[in-house]
Amino acid sequence: NLDGIIPDNDFIISLSRVVRGLDCKGWPDKKTLDGAFGDLSELIKAMIPQDGPRIPPVYRTETFKLQPNRTQKHFLESILNTCNMLQNELLDHFTPMMEEGIIPSSKDVSSYVVHELKRNSINGQLYRDVPATILQEVCDRVCTSLSMTSKNNAITEKNQKPNKRSKMRSFVYPQVGRGVSFPRKAGENRKIIRLAGVGEVRYDGHMVRTDGKRINSLGRRIPYENPVPGVMKRCRVVKDDTGQWFCQITYCPDKLSPERIIQDHPRTPIGIDLGAVDVITTSEGEKIANFGELSKLRVKIGREQTRMNRCEPGSEEWEKHRKRIAHLYRHYRNRQRDDMHKLSLDLIRKHDLIVFEDINIKRLISKEKTRKLRFAQSEAS
Repeated sequence: NLDGIIPDNDFIISLSRVVRGLDCKGWPDKKTLDGAFGDLSELIKAMIPQDGPRIPPVYRTETFKLQPNRTQKHFLESILNTCNMLQNELLDHFTPMMEEGIIPSSKDVSSYVVHELKRNSINGQLYRDVPATILQEVCDRVCTSLSMTSKNNAITEKNQKPNKRSKMRSFVYPQVGRGVSFPRKAGENRKIIRLAGVGEVRYDGHMVRTDGKRINSLGRRIPYENPVPGVMKRCRVVKDDTGQWFCQITYCPDKLSPERIIQDHPRTPIGIDLGAVDVITTSEGEKIANFGELSKLRVKIGREQTRMNRCEPGSEEWEKHRKRIAHLYRHYRNRQRDDMHKLSLDLIRKHDLIVFEDINIKRLISKEKTRKLRFAQSEAS
């Protein structure tokens, strides 16, 4: 009976994915639902309002560079190492259950952490010092890893186990408002993010002025200025190979761009052919050559790699060259991403219909005949 019930938009989207036979986190498969409730296509039609389905929420992510001091770096490293130990310990305990066909739920995993690991484990004190929301996110990662490994084993008929990690790169605060806030004191222009278990950390970024009426994911009003123009959902703290810390904030923007009208006859169509020497060749005869500055960076990376190989692994000189290589790779990655985004933005501003050739890039790279072109094809992104 659906009278007077307004279903959540996320619920409708998830149910429609399951009915179409697609995977959806936290939901049973289509066969299980059909066996319990029968055909659910009519139910979905009844849930969708008469004026059509609502637009699903749009999420975006902003990245800010953190500036922690020496003490805060120690706390961040401690949380990262504790999450790594917890994930490996959970995999050791639940992997035999997965091999027997029992996939634990997120509630079972978190209950095991609370009642067993925090009380009886050698690392129990470390788990008690880390905020519970971060540990809950690790439990969700473990459940996802176990379920995906079980599905792959059923498809490939193999007996694989989820891989344990020797090094973790990030940890997550699932909800902004629980463990994450942005205090702003009168008379100060510093940009500060307050992280539970770490303290107030400075960061590089912009601030968006608000009127105090914006509400965060917990339903509380935000009286201070925000780093993003929207409702903040989650916060991910990342450490890259160079040892620098970054904060990634996922949010739902307040104002979305107006919807574009899809025309039956596009006014400015264009066809694009992909290549290695020329990144794209358009149907109008224009050719965009591959970016030449990346080859210079590759030469520098090769020189540093040779110098690092001459050093003893783990020595001070070896670590110095490793950090240089990590900086060069990050510069290489940023330049490539910048060039590709500028090219794609230029295309979508000039044309309202873009057609690409139907080509399987992965299969093209894996061919033995084109082995010499693999690097150039991958570099063309």
